Amino acid sequence: MFSRELFDEIFKSAAQNRVLIVPAQLTLSAEQAAFDYSKKDVFFDFHVMSGNKLRSEILSKTEAPGKTPISSLGRQMMLRSIAKSIAPELKTYQASAASSDFLKYVGDFIVQMKQTNPEGLELSGLADEGSLLFGKLHDMSLFASRYEKAMAGKYLDSEDGLLFASEKAYECEWLRSCEFWFAGFYSFTKREKVFLNALRENSIGLHIYYSAPKDDGRFHMPP
Repeated sequence: MFSRELFDEIFKSAAQNRVLIVPAQLTLSAEQAAFDYSKKDVFFDFHVMSGNKLRSEILSKTEAPGKTPISSLGRQMMLRSIAKSIAPELKTYQASAASSDFLKYVGDFIVQMKQTNPEGLELSGLADEGSLLFGKLHDMSLFASRYEKAMAGKYLDSEDGLLFASEKAYECEWLRSCEFWFAGFYSFTKREKVFLNALRENSIGLHIYYSAPKDDGRFHMPP
């Protein structure tokens, strides 16, 4: 995964800051591979980061106003509260709305909708009124809209954080001294591509080393 070709390219760069971005679970192995390649004990101009760490760096260096990050557990707690408030309005999922498994499905659905539809979570018009699918989409759309309302101005989830960091990248002077390499990723969502484009436009360069895909990443509607 972290090939000699990758490190040849990184360490021949003249950028003031050379940054390797990898999935969070691979940061330690990427650092070890870099040390093994370079035979150095410490780096001052080379950094290994996860995507979340990079976005935090951008927000920190642009002194962006803070919002409370929300975890998957926090999202599920918020959705549980929402489920209670919208129970009378649900058409299909009234019986399962309080289930932890169902709320996890809802949270995953919202995340995927944000990933694949950066312009919004509009689900209406995708099925005939009165059909089972219409009822399911109605309920999921209701969850999504109430979730966005609860989040507005107070909390920030990973997908909204991507767009926020993408905007702040255009104000981040630190990026002007950076050249980026992404390795260990199978693919990127639409919002991630927006972020990558912001990096590309505001840094010395951006290079991507893809890994082979594991699956199609499809999400299935809760039963």
